Amino acid sequence: MFTPEFLRAEEALFRAAAAGSGEQRLAAMQRLCTQFGIDRGLAIFTYDPAITGAYAVAFSDTDVRFGPLCFKPYTEFGLLLRVIAHEVLHVHQKTKLFPITSHNERELLAYCDTLFRTDLPPINDKATLRFFVSKGLKYYEALSAWKKFRYRNLATKLQEEQVRLGK
Repeated sequence: MFTPEFLRAEEALFRAAAAGSGEQRLAAMQRLCTQFGIDRGLAIFTYDPAITGAYAVAFSDTDVRFGPLCFKPYTEFGLLLRVIAHEVLHVHQKTKLFPITSHNERELLAYCDTLFRTDLPPINDKATLRFFVSKGLKYYEALSAWKKFRYRNLATKLQEEQVRLGK
């Protein structure tokens, strides 16, 4: 796993670049994704100054975009990395050979990935974790009966996490 020193250094490099120009942000995003293995082999990042708001990244069918205000809400580096990984997973889900067409299925899988990945720094804020668990369960409940059967183990894992975190 990653040492605390390594994570602090990566975070400092990223935050310095995130305060720079669009091209510097793009380079920082690409470096993070490569460094932490969350790019899934997709070299699809573009800078779009028209995208603003509270999200780290936004995605379309063909690329991952991010805007000038993207990094301010994420005070935890682990959360930032997991949000980026969540959105990159959506791109992968939509562009692979057999895309996942169900929005609810894509979100369930992405929230579970966000919560249960062990190769990224953890999220320490319990309120954020509870939010992700509730979102995952919400998308699970919106699935068809067949999909619920298919993903029942994920639902069980989410419910166990919900109990662990307390409601």
